[in-house]
Amino acid sequence: MENKSGDNKNKMAEVATLWKLELGEEFDLEGRILNPYKFTSEGLVSSNGFLQNTLFYRLLTGDEAIIEKPWEPKDGDIYWCVIANGETSCCSFNSLSAFDQAMLYSGNCFRSEQKAEDKKEPIMKKFGWELN
Repeated sequence: MENKSGDNKNKMAEVATLWKLELGEEFDLEGRILNPYKFTSEGLVSSNGFLQNTLFYRLLTGDEAIIEKPWEPKDGDIYWCVIANGETSCCSFNSLSAFDQAMLYSGNCFRSEQKAEDKKEPIMKKFGWELN
């Protein structure tokens, strides 16, 4: 069956971006016992591996709330952070680095540049930095 846009492309990655998530990125649903959940190419999947079509519909209608889980990089992982001038910076995580630990525990450590951009305003406000 062809979708209304005229192609058969799977749209789940685009659906995930509605909530500023990536496919496979885990998140919790408020008040649910099968946390964490994630979007896959098949749909919304709970921690037990089953598709959750009703919950997916409830997310789309605003009857469920996503609680995004902070990403925690491991040694050697590339991460992005917001710096004082409002730009984003790419770093390699080192658990022995005071700077990297500060970024992680202050909530300023993101898996992608886009995530850092999406969180720029709250990070700037949190640290009292002015956007130029």
